Order: sequence, then structure tokens, then C-alpha cells
Amino acid sequence: MRSMQHVSNLSRLGLVPRLAAFHLSRNPWVGEAGGAYNSGGKDVSHTFVNGFWYLDQLGMTASYSHKVFCRQALIGGNYALLNTTSFIPNPDYYGALLWHRLMGNSVLSTVHYGSPFLRAYSHCSKKKPGITLLLINMSNSTTFDVDVLPEFNLHP
Repeated sequence: MRSMQHVSNLSRLGLVPRLAAFHLSRNPWVGEAGGAYNSGGKDVSHTFVNGFWYLDQLGMTASYSHKVFCRQALIGGNYALLNTTSFIPNPDYYGALLWHRLMGNSVLSTVHYGSPFLRAYSHCSKKKPGITLLLINMSNSTTFDVDVLPEFNLHP
């Protein structure tokens, strides 16, 4: 009900045609994302291990058709992409950089029949033909052997 009232108010104010001119997306966004609330977890959110959480979030949101993922902070707090005092990139910065350079806009269906600790995401490669595959082991005590096979509707 509230959203209908909001649209009605936009119409009444004559803003609908103006907003339509900007081709605003109706796709969901992830905004103000960070690994932990309240400036992140001290000695965790700006470390190498948090990079697995961050890449998993990028992969998961892309697989659910989210087009925009807004990181909470570039500088500030414990989960910033840059160190607050030296401005040296934190590990998540490099994950974001690799994601941006390698993962194209076309998200591919990626399936595995193994442990929930193994995360798999694939996209068409960004600047050249091919597929970019991201595999993340979310367990600190399990290893995985992985075979990558083309999908010909073959299921075990």
C-alpha cells in the first residue's frame, strides 16, 4: 500500500516522466554491504580471510540478478577497501579489482553436487571469449577435488 502511495505522489508531482527519462533500473541493489555491522569486526573485516566472504557475496548477489553491489566504505571503519591511515589497499580491494577485471556481465548457471562449503560461480569472461570460474572453499578443514565439465544435461 505504501509503495502505491509513493508512486501516486510521484505522479502528482510530475516526476514519473522525469524519472523514466533516466531509465531507472528496477533491479535489486545491495547497499551498504560489509562483513559485520558497526564498522566491521576489528582484526577480521580488513584481512585476507574476509576476502572469501566478499567474493562469495559478489558471486551470490550476481547469481540472484543483482546488478549493483555497494560496498559500505572506501575509507573508514574496519571493513574499508583502503587502510584508514596509510590508504594502502586492504585485501578486499584486490578481490574487487579481480572481480571487475575478470567477471563479465553474463552470469552462468553453475552447479555442483558437493559440500555447501564449496561455492562456485561462473560468468562469461569480461574482455575476451571464455568463461571465468570462481571457486571458494569456505571451510578451514576440508579440501576439494574439482572436475570442470561442460553441461550437456548430464547429471550424476
